[in-house]
Amino acid sequence: MRTAMLLAAALAGPFCAAAEAPADRAVALMKKGVTLPLELTAALTPAMDPKDRPKKDTGINILVDQAHQTQFAVLWGMSGEMRGMGHRVSTSCAALDSVLVPGKPNRIRKQIGDLEPFAWWPAATFNVVVTDQQDLNAQPYTPMEIDTLARFVQAGGGLMVFAGRPDQSRVDNWSLNTLLNRFGATITAEQDKVDGQKRAVLALGKEWTVDIVGTAQKPLRARRIQGKGRVMVMERRDLITKVKDETAVAFAKRTAAFDELLRWLAGGKPPVGGDWRLPNTGGVGIFPEKEQNLGSVVVSYASNQTADALACIEKDIPAAAKQILEWFPCATYEEPYHLVICAGGGGGWAINPRPKAAAVIEYQPLSILGVFAHEMAHTKGGPTSPKGELAGSFPHGNQGEEHAGWFQGKITAQFNPPDRTRSNRDCNSILALEKKKGRLLDLAKYDHEFWGKGPNWTKMWWAWQKIEDRYGTTWYPRWYWVRNQRWQDDPKHRESWDEMVEDMSIAAGEDLAPFFVAIGTTLEVKRRERTTFLGTALELPTAPLDTGPAGNVHLDPIGDFTKPLPPARR
Repeated sequence: MRTAMLLAAALAGPFCAAAEAPADRAVALMKKGVTLPLELTAALTPAMDPKDRPKKDTGINILVDQAHQTQFAVLWGMSGEMRGMGHRVSTSCAALDSVLVPGKPNRIRKQIGDLEPFAWWPAATFNVVVTDQQDLNAQPYTPMEIDTLARFVQAGGGLMVFAGRPDQSRVDNWSLNTLLNRFGATITAEQDKVDGQKRAVLALGKEWTVDIVGTAQKPLRARRIQGKGRVMVMERRDLITKVKDETAVAFAKRTAAFDELLRWLAGGKPPVGGDWRLPNTGGVGIFPEKEQNLGSVVVSYASNQTADALACIEKDIPAAAKQILEWFPCATYEEPYHLVICAGGGGGWAINPRPKAAAVIEYQPLSILGVFAHEMAHTKGGPTSPKGELAGSFPHGNQGEEHAGWFQGKITAQFNPPDRTRSNRDCNSILALEKKKGRLLDLAKYDHEFWGKGPNWTKMWWAWQKIEDRYGTTWYPRWYWVRNQRWQDDPKHRESWDEMVEDMSIAAGEDLAPFFVAIGTTLEVKRRERTTFLGTALELPTAPLDTGPAGNVHLDPIGDFTKPLPPARR
């Protein structure tokens, strides 16, 4: 009800009287992971208010393409600088052929009250497209995208391409060169210097005009007219990035010069004008156009994936989702988690407003799968209590980094056979760390400032792996089931380390306290001979676990986690 009221409060204009029904529908669709349809987005969008018009509005619409390499410095840096010049800017991780067709539905996040559901929004008309691709392995420019860009330029659009400094041995097969060849230009393996920095030399057709040459008089920046439109190849992306010790006056001069280049590119047709509300919620404005709705997780991705990545997204991810639920049965939650596949290799960020999401910058199939498993596990709290709730939490958080990383390691091993001969997440590496520093890493009193980020996760994975070596894969979901049963009358209870180890011991049927003490964990109860669970008294013999290396990752099916583990597993 509160969410519906907030949504209704966000509406304006003629839709106010009928706001409740669209708001309720939007929440219902969001909880199913469905992108809001165009007509519903329109109904939830207030009329334009002149006072909201951007300052110094030039009427020039600029699309910053991030579907071929997604970079923080562009999403939050260069795009913001261009907005400061008065231009309307939208960043996009969707394929260009889905964004440069005016009116075609684009996936955005629509801010409504305290929510930001994914929604379809009609594609705008753009004056300029800015693109680059420094990672030669990143998602390519497809033939359809290149054709779309060529038509865009021919009809009066402007195209700015950043050359950067590519891998000189691979420029001939570079996807960005495939795009530039369409306009009669090539980024070569040769380099020249400007301002003391090495830059890629351009090979240009006669239609091109050279703007900047290097010390050897080789072309490094150039422009041309094509049809009604304009194209420019720039020598580097960080032309409007403020450098250390640069004066405000010098920086302003550089940004003004860059603004002139954008205005020249936009000169092939009049400024778009009209609706200034381009998708822009900070970071990504337009999200990938394709998706896989897997119930608890929705994966969105652009159509320009490599064949291996596409097979991973469309075939392996559903299989991984099914496998995770087989290892760790869970209730269905109110709304799914969204995983956004971005272009390039390495990195990502969290998108915190509801529905929560993670943007993953990756193209390696195994890495995509690992991150998917990690993020999906973050949404899973295990079998619920008899009241249908998740009850109690262990000190590090039931769905935190250790839990997510645990299933990331399992899925990586499941889909990559060489990983099956190692411990989960190579957790035995903690033993070498302990030989160096002794048994100082006390999981119950972890100091991340002393240890750095991560060793506590590795040590927890090692402990779980040791436990699973003895009790099998059923032990882990049984542990979560025990906790949700045990605290059903106090669902917000935050456990002490002693209570958590007691849960683990009940799940195992043997006392794990001596094992945790032996690996340097501070506990008040160092030996628990007996306990009570669901009104039944339990005798707990000492778990005979050593402190040596853990075994290989376990990928076996689980058994009935509601019953005591069979003695054969001990």
